[in-house]
Amino acid sequence: IDAASSGDTIIVCPGTYSENLLINNKNITLRSTDPSNLNIVAATIIDGGGQPVSKSVVSFTGGDTSSLQGFTIQNGSANDGGGIYVFESSPFIENNKIINNTVTGQGAGISVQSSYLNYTATTITGNTISGNTAENSGGGIYVGNLCSAIITGNTISGNSSTGACGGGISLYNNGKPDEITTIRNNTITGNTAACGGGIYIYNRIFIVTGNTIEYNTVNGPGSGGGGIYVGSTWNEGNEITNNDISHNEAINSNGGGISVTGTSYLNITGNTISHNMVSGYNYGELW
Repeated sequence: IDAASSGDTIIVCPGTYSENLLINNKNITLRSTDPSNLNIVAATIIDGGGQPVSKSVVSFTGGDTSSLQGFTIQNGSANDGGGIYVFESSPFIENNKIINNTVTGQGAGISVQSSYLNYTATTITGNTISGNTAENSGGGIYVGNLCSAIITGNTISGNSSTGACGGGISLYNNGKPDEITTIRNNTITGNTAACGGGIYIYNRIFIVTGNTIEYNTVNGPGSGGGGIYVGSTWNEGNEITNNDISHNEAINSNGGGISVTGTSYLNITGNTISHNMVSGYNYGELW
């Protein structure tokens, strides 16, 4: 990776590679021999070593625009971004299996962050993001300040945010005013958090469309949203459309399917919202 030039492709044969990768200010493609073959993806493993190692498995920094394709990325243990950490960069993360990573902060599977100086946009598509645990927000994916993302066609399942919000996906605070984060055509299932079991959104511009959001759970007391939580979206243009939001649960909280709080501007249209549950409170599927 260090020796590669812009535009190069690095092809990695199946095997288990016990290392932590830094991709800094490159424009390269790093891929397995066949990113579309699930058996190849499962057999081409980058293993971060787990605890007590405190490093992300793969980090993108320095304005990087590389593409990562067709790996199993596992056993990362870090403050943020246990599996993949993106800082002030705009990579393409495609057709990977991102599993069993942990963080004490945000984004156990993938964390996308920036300072107040540089705006970034990351593409996350076709990945399986499962079994990751964040002590703070974003068990599966976290997108933070001055970042946006295109999150499409992923399976995001069995992740947890044990101390905060966004078991599957967390979008938090201060996206660029003219940029929209899109969550489209994903399967988001079996995730858990204190609020926003499937998706947590706070102070963002967003479109959530065409997703299957089911069997996610929040366990309060908190602001609820077994399937989706939305809070304080000050800008117009936010949409929750054409999703299947079903069989989610808010325990000791509100809004088994969707919970909306604060001053929020959004359209909720064309969704199937059914068989969501609350317990301990009486504010049902949509609160």
